[in-house]
Amino acid sequence: MPVKSAKEMEDLRNDVRTLDSKLSLLAQKFSTIEKNEEVLGRTLVAHNERLKEIEEKGGGGGGIKSAGGGAASGEMEQLRVQLEALKKEFAELRKETQEMRYILNSINPLEFVTVDQVKELLKQK
Repeated sequence: MPVKSAKEMEDLRNDVRTLDSKLSLLAQKFSTIEKNEEVLGRTLVAHNERLKEIEEKGGGGGGIKSAGGGAASGEMEQLRVQLEALKKEFAELRKETQEMRYILNSINPLEFVTVDQVKELLKQK
C-alpha cells in the first residue's frame, strides 16, 4: 500500500517510535527478571547450605527435636518456610520470563520497519 500524504508518513513514524519504546521497555523488564532469577538462585543456594549446616550440627531433623533443641528446630523450620517461599517466587519469575519470551517472539520486532527505512522511503517518495 503506497503512502499518500505527509500526515500518513508522520503517523507511521510515530507508530514506529511507539513500538520501539515498547520493545525497549520489554527488554528492560526481561533483563530485570533475569537478574532477579540470578539473585533468587544464589539465595536459594545459600539457604540450602545453611540448612545442611544446621542439620549436620543437630544430627538431622529428628535428632534436634528429640534432643530438646527447640530453638534450633524453630530456626530450621523457619528456613524451610523461607526455602518454600523462594521456590514459589522463583517459579513465578520463571513463568513471567517465559511469558516475556513469548511476547517478544510473537511481536517479532524484525517484521517492523525501522526509522532509517522510513527515512529512505521518504527520500524515494
